[in-house]
Amino acid sequence: MRNSSELSETSTILFQQLKELKIDAIRSGVGIFDDENDAIELWVTSISQNGKLFFVLDYINTGVHTVFENIIEARKSQRLFALTKLEGKDLLQYYKTMSTYAGISKKGDKALTEFFYSFFFSAGTINVVTNEALTEEEAGIMLRLANVFGLLYTRFLDLKKMEEQAILISEEKNVLETTLNNLKAAQAQLVQSEKMASLGELTAGIAHEIQNPLNFVNNFSEVNKELVDELQQELKAGKIEDAVAISNDIKENEEKINHHGKRADAIVKGMLQHSRSSSGVKEPTDINALADEYLRLAYHGLRAKDKSFNATMKTDFDENIGKINIIPQDIGRVILNLITNAFYAVTEKKKLLGDSFEPIVTV
Repeated sequence: MRNSSELSETSTILFQQLKELKIDAIRSGVGIFDDENDAIELWVTSISQNGKLFFVLDYINTGVHTVFENIIEARKSQRLFALTKLEGKDLLQYYKTMSTYAGISKKGDKALTEFFYSFFFSAGTINVVTNEALTEEEAGIMLRLANVFGLLYTRFLDLKKMEEQAILISEEKNVLETTLNNLKAAQAQLVQSEKMASLGELTAGIAHEIQNPLNFVNNFSEVNKELVDELQQELKAGKIEDAVAISNDIKENEEKINHHGKRADAIVKGMLQHSRSSSGVKEPTDINALADEYLRLAYHGLRAKDKSFNATMKTDFDENIGKINIIPQDIGRVILNLITNAFYAVTEKKKLLGDSFEPIVTV
């Protein structure tokens, strides 16, 4: 309760209630102590000359007048309330001093007698100014009002603290959600980067695997080109037997070209198959061929990435296992990751142990 919007209504209700209780207040309100600055914040309600209620918020240093000094002294003495009686010149001097505070000055008024009451609660005072001293019953009513208001004010501060904590928690939640979203985005980028890196290694392995059969195809094609020239010469010379022998060599080479061409085709088709998103459907698969294929791809992929990488590959497949019912895309990725991790592990161990360690990966 540190602004007019929160205590102005309370001050006005207090003034109206005092009127209903037949306590003839000139003005009334609530004061909150500001101990750090030796000041009091006053929410004051009164009646203007035209008979309308008006509200004033003032911030007053406790040393400006005896009225406020008496309040501080009574508070230190732990009295239930403070009372200052002003009349004559003292009262006129009070209003002259307070003329800088809107709503408190009474310019032109003749000297009267006024009683300034302040009833304490934990954080401040309930204030009432009257022309007549309060009766014992009226003072008792004001004390009860101060006690009730003190409880309400404490509860209000607790609620305000809870609201502030709720706002802080909400802000922290928003920060955490933003951080989480950023982390998820960063994670997605890392995953994508890993996928691209893995794809790069896999592509290098595929290229190496395809290069071998293509080399055979190219070599046998060059040989066949020469053999065709020789065949033509033998035919022109009428050497049929030699021509037949050459044609047999050409046929054998064509069979080898066909074999290695199919090998390259199988590699491409296999990788296309395994690069597709998993359908989740199991199918009979040669697990030995799958493992061997990814073993070579992982090896050549790492070799393409790091020329210093080298390891011995060994296989010990069960030739009688036959085809098993699996999801080849999923199992293929698992095998590739396992083998790649194995190659990394033996490479790191080689760096630590040196030539005394031979990196071997067995499948």
